[in-house]
Amino acid sequence: MNRFPLAFGVIAVIVANGPIAAVAEDAVTPSVLSFKTKVGKIDVAIAVEIDDALKAHPSLGKTLLAEGKRYVAKWRTKVEEDWRRSPKLFADGIDWSVERTFKQRSVVGRYVSVLDTERFYTGGAHGSFSVETTLWDRETRKRISTRPFFKANIDDGRLRTVLAERVRAAVARAKEARGAPVADDPNEDRWLSQVEPTLRKREPVTLAPSTLPGRSSGLTFHFAPYQVGSYAEGPYTVFVPWTDLIRYISGKGGDLFGGERPTDDAPQPFEETAGDASEQSPFADINPDELIAQTPGFTRVPESELLTYMKGKLVWQNQDSGGVAWGAFAVKVDGEWLYVIPLVSGGSAGVFTALLYRWSDVGAQFVQVVKTKGYAEFFPDDGMLIADDREGSINERREIRYGFDASRSQLVIKSQRSYRTEVQHGP
Repeated sequence: MNRFPLAFGVIAVIVANGPIAAVAEDAVTPSVLSFKTKVGKIDVAIAVEIDDALKAHPSLGKTLLAEGKRYVAKWRTKVEEDWRRSPKLFADGIDWSVERTFKQRSVVGRYVSVLDTERFYTGGAHGSFSVETTLWDRETRKRISTRPFFKANIDDGRLRTVLAERVRAAVARAKEARGAPVADDPNEDRWLSQVEPTLRKREPVTLAPSTLPGRSSGLTFHFAPYQVGSYAEGPYTVFVPWTDLIRYISGKGGDLFGGERPTDDAPQPFEETAGDASEQSPFADINPDELIAQTPGFTRVPESELLTYMKGKLVWQNQDSGGVAWGAFAVKVDGEWLYVIPLVSGGSAGVFTALLYRWSDVGAQFVQVVKTKGYAEFFPDDGMLIADDREGSINERREIRYGFDASRSQLVIKSQRSYRTEVQHGP
């Protein structure tokens, strides 16, 4: 009996020179592994992309190609098992997409840093995003960690504390540049206090290039959504210069680190820098409580009073009070930064409401209120609002894209689409 009645097959494999099956040390690594199929009422697309720059390192390319094949096979098995156990997952018409990308971050002497990012969507309010890295030694042809470059024991030594403090401070500056909420002391922030780099293999840290050939100017740390902030804030990349860690660098690290970060290396994807004002949110110093106080019809109340507050009134609670999971944040719509303050409604459960502000010569100015049913989040940089409204076992997902009207005085809905799915409880 055929366990999986739908045909699977590799639809497209793009190979620069030669077939995938015979990859030798001097072979050219394929650029893309791609797999597509129809399961039930949905299309499933799985793709692995390997940066062309990595073709210069055949042993590394071979390793990543093997990982890519295993990755595609793993997802094919998952789709098959999900179909066998719960065909209803494939009956809602929402397509699945899975993408994994290996991108060269830097080449420093014998070491190659590779960003390994994964994005997938299999239903729900939004997709998932994760990031790992590979540090490859071209001489030994093996993965290594950055630990040998430091002389202290990071598990119980002072280095762990210093490194955590430096990374937390760098992320705090990046969050402020985006207008995202962050505690005055990053070590006390509910997100950042959990950041404790270990410098182990696959941890998302890479070597930054340097103005000195064959040297590294420091470490770049890469964080996926939900690691250091809300999903709406998106990923973060931050840089820690080697000079901040000079007391802890080993002899091997002394041969590696030096110089300064080249100007053409910053910013990396999802990175804010002090010199890149065009990409920084102007709301970095905005206090949402003060904005609420200046906006007629809206009030901030303490958490202790929320449940007994007058029904029908919209109230604001910052993330530290526990009433809202992800506080205020900035988003970019049609090239303009907007500040979003989500509200808690005392009498309209299941309704997402947010106040939107724009920047002007006199500071933040109120634009309008946005409302939609269900739990919702704005995606940064594209004006997309994802709403997820559940009633019983039925879930309605809406994708609403906002943009400015012709006069750029208010936001209007540019496009939207809805899906209805049945909520699954277990396989």
